[in-house]
Amino acid sequence: MTPKTIKGKALVSTLLVALNAGGLATRPRFSNLAVLAESQIPTAPSATVSPVGPPAQLGLLQQPSDTSTSTVMSPPTRVAIEDANGNILSSATNRVRVNLTGIFGLGGTLKVNARKGIATFSDLTVGTVGNYTLTVSSPGLTSTTSAVFTIAPPVSTNSATTINQTTPLSLDASPGGHFQITYNWQAVPVEGPSLVFVNFIDSTGTVRFQDNAQPPVPPSQWNGPVSYTHTIAVPSTTPPGNYQVVAGLNSSTGNISLVAGPGVISAANGGYQVGTLILIPTCSITSFGAIGDGVTNNAGAIQKTFNYAAANKCTALVPVGTFAYSGILTARGIAVTGTGAGAILKALDTNNEALTLTGNGGSISNLVMRGIGSTRNVTYQAAMIWVNGATNFTVENLLIDGGSCVGIFNAAGQAGLIQNNTVKNTLADSITNTNGAYNIMVKGNRVINSGDDGISNNSYLSDSNTVHAITIQGNTVLQNKWGRGLEVSGGSNITFTGNYVDNPDGYTDMYIASEAEWKTQNVATITITGNTFVNGGPNQGTAIIYNSEAGSTTITGVNINGNQFVNPKAGAVQFAGNGSETGLIIQNNIDFSTSAFSFSSNRTASPALTGNQVLPPSAYTTPLVPPGGGCSFSGC
Repeated sequence: MTPKTIKGKALVSTLLVALNAGGLATRPRFSNLAVLAESQIPTAPSATVSPVGPPAQLGLLQQPSDTSTSTVMSPPTRVAIEDANGNILSSATNRVRVNLTGIFGLGGTLKVNARKGIATFSDLTVGTVGNYTLTVSSPGLTSTTSAVFTIAPPVSTNSATTINQTTPLSLDASPGGHFQITYNWQAVPVEGPSLVFVNFIDSTGTVRFQDNAQPPVPPSQWNGPVSYTHTIAVPSTTPPGNYQVVAGLNSSTGNISLVAGPGVISAANGGYQVGTLILIPTCSITSFGAIGDGVTNNAGAIQKTFNYAAANKCTALVPVGTFAYSGILTARGIAVTGTGAGAILKALDTNNEALTLTGNGGSISNLVMRGIGSTRNVTYQAAMIWVNGATNFTVENLLIDGGSCVGIFNAAGQAGLIQNNTVKNTLADSITNTNGAYNIMVKGNRVINSGDDGISNNSYLSDSNTVHAITIQGNTVLQNKWGRGLEVSGGSNITFTGNYVDNPDGYTDMYIASEAEWKTQNVATITITGNTFVNGGPNQGTAIIYNSEAGSTTITGVNINGNQFVNPKAGAVQFAGNGSETGLIIQNNIDFSTSAFSFSSNRTASPALTGNQVLPPSAYTTPLVPPGGGCSFSGC
């Protein structure tokens, strides 16, 4: 028993009871207490021992200690479970939580079960200089607040790198959408290998999603101001709400202590809150009168929902049902999302099927779109998804089935992500970038039974801009009805990597062209690497470089490197046409066939072919990338 357990006159009475019961010889047992002369003991014949009650409150036995940033407080902070009279309950095992009062930023073990009525917090740290108090709480008990303690600048740190706020500091997005964020550091080289981690943490402290990516320049090479921008997709299943953006550095031995820049708050486990993210709530199309019977024309109700979402910052929701519509729908800078396989938008007008995405930061995700028509159409309005000059957009996890035109038609879209969609049975191309689209990632999609090219990139002489800065990665293209698997006809800085193409329609799997027939632009800096191409030809080589414009239009800088060509019908690589084809590097590919690796009908082509192998078809066992991709729900 310590002096903490009994208060006021009760302490004196208890001492007398103990002495009278055990005699003077028992006094050494209380050597830590001053022995009171009888003349000093107040007369209090009515004083009694306070009865021990149930757990009621928390008391601080050891206040938090002053220390420096990211240094463990010593001695440890100790919290007692007390009854209403302040008695410590030695049998209590309540779970106790400790936080910085009013803010995030306390590191260490923040939840501890009491032992013998006392919870000990032995590893608490704060990473930011300042004066703080701790709030101590436990379910059902009265909480308490500590005395003020001070966190001083560090005597030394593991790194002099300073982490600053993100740009912008406050972000808005929607589940299924995406946003761009810039991370900022004032840096010196960080000793040893390390990675940047970024967590998006909800109000319960749960990490909902992450952006843990190696920055363009490794931290070991940082020097001075460092800033870089990431485009981050928000999983469609992420609930609306407010999220902390917490960043830091991690090494193989744990998180690295940093210096917090202005406005940055220390968070748990070596992280620093560098910004906030707000995910907005949903507004359903049924709230505006849409009926999912597959017959009713819901175009008006759907458009009202989209307009309301733009004005009120909610995500337009397509619930379970088949919602027919006739005419073009326009989503301007909003998120449109569904509930998966049961959320269906069904077109009624073959000439006006487009769900159009415009503005900044919009997204379409997690639903089914069904098109109609038996005659091919070539207008944007007839596409199932028409990205009409949108910026920072996302088209993700859709099942697009049918349609008289293109499945996903990106016309002049910028900074976009077209990811994990299944597009099948279109009468024109399945996914197309055109009209100067740039900075686009087309990733993880599954294309089946396309009416023309599977995934194409087209720049025409009449276009004011050229398609450029495009990455086509990890897609699967199967069973084209006509046309090519992957294609660029006019464009620059386009990379095709890690794709699987099996195109048995007689045409090429990989088409690089500048076409007089369609008046397309120059082609420059095309990289084709790590793909598996199956069953290309026999009307063309499995990969063909074709320039039919024998004037000023050129093809230059094509690198076909490290691909598999499986069972090419005419040959792995063909050079065709009569126009200029220069800077062609064809190297380290494997051709599983019995024919020559390449052939040419273009006298101006000047390829450099090195390290390519022709092996018997029986040597082929495993694709570089297996077929896959597509949306995640039933029917994909």
